[in-house]
Formats: sequence, structure tokens, C-alpha cells
Amino acid sequence: AVCLEMMNRLGLVKKLVELGFGSKQKPLAVGTIIARLLAPGSDRSSFQWLRNHSALGELIDFDFNLTTLNRYYEVADKIYKNKGQLEAWLYQQEQGLFSLDESIVFYDLTNNFFEGSGKFNGKAKFGRSKEKRSHAPLVTLGLVLDGSGFPKRSEIMAGNVSEPSTVEFMLDQLVA
Repeated sequence: AVCLEMMNRLGLVKKLVELGFGSKQKPLAVGTIIARLLAPGSDRSSFQWLRNHSALGELIDFDFNLTTLNRYYEVADKIYKNKGQLEAWLYQQEQGLFSLDESIVFYDLTNNFFEGSGKFNGKAKFGRSKEKRSHAPLVTLGLVLDGSGFPKRSEIMAGNVSEPSTVEFMLDQLVA
């Protein structure tokens, strides 16, 4: 309920509609975002969480048990395709709400490994694993934070990259 209230206060639900999420996609998008906040995991585990462990459907008048996993995947993919616009828009909302200074204070990379082969993900590469999982393909998450600790930008990159080779790219993305 708290996440849904904050999404509404920030205008995120309206922004999803502006980005083309129709009446059937909007509740799945809201569910996807809230599931990732409260029970981080894969799309499949988020979908199961919404169906079996959440009362969000009652709050938004949507039955997650009446939709399919493929439909959920489609909406999650659409959120990802709009990630850059959503991040920039959310940061603008946060700046206005909290009177944030325009600064970059922190940039870091972390990586996640695949349990399987990762062969269907073009960014899955073997690289230096911070979790000592050199046997598994990785993807890397880059994150830029402002002086107040708010994320300004994130990027999912190949698993074989490092900070020195990506910082210029991330800075360019911030001004683009």
C-alpha cells in the first residue's frame, strides 16, 4: 500500500500511461515495479510473489492469477525498454520533491552471475566476478548516485567490463 501510494504521489502511474501502458498493461507494470521493490528476484519469481504472497491485486482491482507469465514478461520488457525515460523522469521528480543538488558523488559497478549458460543474453560474458563465480557468465550493473544518495542513472552492461572502461560512457549518458 505504501509503494502504491508513493507511485501515485510521484505520478508514476500516470507516467506509465503516457509511455503507452494500456489498461491491461498498467496493473502488471505497477505489480512488476512493486514486486521488484519488495521481493527482488527474477521476472518469474516476481510474478509468483504477486500471485501467491501479495494483496496488491486487491488494492488495484486486478487478479494476477488471471494473467499469464508470458504477458508479465511482455510488460517487464516494456518497462525495461522505457528504463532511460523512467529513470530521468523519476530523478526529476525526486529533485523537485527533495530540492536535490545536481551532483555526481558515486559511481560503482557490481555484477550478477547466471545459474545457467546465459546463452540467450547478449550481455552475459565471462569476467572478474566479485562473488568469485568465474565459472559463470556475468552481467554488470553500473550505478551513478547523487550527493544525497539518490540514483541518477543505471545501466546493465556486459559482464566483462570495469569502472575505468565505463565511466566515460555513463557520464555521456547523463548529459544525453
